[in-house]
Amino acid sequence: MSWGGATKSHCIVGGVALLSRRMSGVPMNKFALILLLTVLSSSIYAENREGWNREELTTDCHQNNAQACLRIGLLWAEGKNGPKNLPKAREFYEAACDMEMWDGCVLLENLLAIEEDQKGLEKIKKISADRCEIGQSKACYLLAMMWHDGTGGPKDSVSSREYFSRACELEHARSCIFVGNMWAEGKGGAQDHTVAREFFSRSCDLYDGVGCLALAESFSGDTGGPKDMEKARKYYDLACTSNIALACFKLGLMWDDGEGGPANIDKSRDYIKKACYLDYTIACYPPAVIIELPIVLSVAVVLIAVFLFKKFRRKKNRESKSGPYST
Repeated sequence: MSWGGATKSHCIVGGVALLSRRMSGVPMNKFALILLLTVLSSSIYAENREGWNREELTTDCHQNNAQACLRIGLLWAEGKNGPKNLPKAREFYEAACDMEMWDGCVLLENLLAIEEDQKGLEKIKKISADRCEIGQSKACYLLAMMWHDGTGGPKDSVSSREYFSRACELEHARSCIFVGNMWAEGKGGAQDHTVAREFFSRSCDLYDGVGCLALAESFSGDTGGPKDMEKARKYYDLACTSNIALACFKLGLMWDDGEGGPANIDKSRDYIKKACYLDYTIACYPPAVIIELPIVLSVAVVLIAVFLFKKFRRKKNRESKSGPYST
């Protein structure tokens, strides 16, 4: 793992699971929403599939290559480089999961949840519990997610928090964020922002940029607890180093306002430009608009400006075709 971004495992486990597990029924606070959007925005999960050959991957899978099983499953699920077939995807995800590739288990659980296959989900849950007991962090993570979402049984925030915590102890960085968020919200037990920050800090120490973002959000007061803008700036900086676009954007605003340290308009613009480069759209608008106005008002101003510009351009186009004095 490196500061360059999330690992492929993080993207598959965090991105696909969060996207497709029908999270709309789960209450989400501001940071949980930020976490969801940040994970989904990762470019690594959008790995180019064009070079993946179905026949070669199928052959490799049958020779007990778990990575090949996962990849051919993805191709069948997405309809890439050939037809789409979810039963076939399930078959290959099962093979990857049986070889203890936990990304395959997560994707399999996702398909089973969509199909509402309770027996299959119960089986996955039992396997996850057994493997979590022998110290497999991703098994603990998957089990925590299943308790959280109520797949393979009822929802249980207490058990979810317990297994996220266990996965975090086993150095599964993303689990540290989830359990930290549960402590911040008081889900599954007591509410304690100090403990939440300890979990966020552990994730950041494990080089997960989203964990650094969570810690920065906490110190900035966005998720509760006492503010410390100097520390917020420090952890936004670490998250930005890990190419978390929102962190770069917020860091740019802090450098402009002088929050948590000195002001420097040049650095402010550099960080906002980086956020734009990382596809944080609002950062691509004129810095003067972004920096001087609250975000909601900034968006409104930009949208109005775009609308008026398009209207003006249409008018000029009509005039150029028919003449300015035409009726």
